[in-house]
Amino acid sequence: MKCVVLFSKAPVPGKVKTRLVPPLSHAEAASLQQAFIYDTLTTLLDEGNIKVFLACHPSRENPFFKRLQERYNVTLIDQGTGTLGNKMKRVILLLQSEKYSKIIILGSDTPSLSFQYISDAFHNLDKNDLVIGPSIDGGYYLLGIKGKVPDIFDRITWGSDAVFKETVAKVRENAIKTSYLPFWYDIDTINDLRFLVIHLVSLSKSRSVFTRNSIKKLKMRSFF
Repeated sequence: MKCVVLFSKAPVPGKVKTRLVPPLSHAEAASLQQAFIYDTLTTLLDEGNIKVFLACHPSRENPFFKRLQERYNVTLIDQGTGTLGNKMKRVILLLQSEKYSKIIILGSDTPSLSFQYISDAFHNLDKNDLVIGPSIDGGYYLLGIKGKVPDIFDRITWGSDAVFKETVAKVRENAIKTSYLPFWYDIDTINDLRFLVIHLVSLSKSRSVFTRNSIKKLKMRSFF
């Protein structure tokens, strides 16, 4: 069996997308975070035939996640504590115990990402044990695993621009059979948001609908 896990934080003002503040307010940044989650879930579920889990922070008991569960019929799990690496490893082991053999983890910072990338990741796992989608900020936007959990989660400088580089070093050190997707981008800073605004012009208006609507509310702001 295969599944996708979307790692997400509840869109609480002051707790998410804080690097967008200023010029955004905390409420505006949280609204964007919510839109990103909606769009990513829509992308995943519109394709059908795929099991989707939502790895929640701070807890799956948060009312926002409960509403998502009702709206999208996704399964909620807790991220747990520790570093991002600790959390991903914990979630992967949990899902493997439930007989999921191909597991793809996504963040909620890539609302314009095409499902084709996810489809390619699953396809690449047919012949590889690991697939990584590197992001231009030095991290990665997607991680796919098949089989034994590799040693790529410990001793990584999480949250830095060295995450991808350090992960690749571990991949090579442990001779893990790995494939790489094309680079993509996360939305963390105001410059990232400006780039997203430009990129959305080139995409079908059916893509990233919630994000588009959230951005429209900011259209009179001078940073655009």
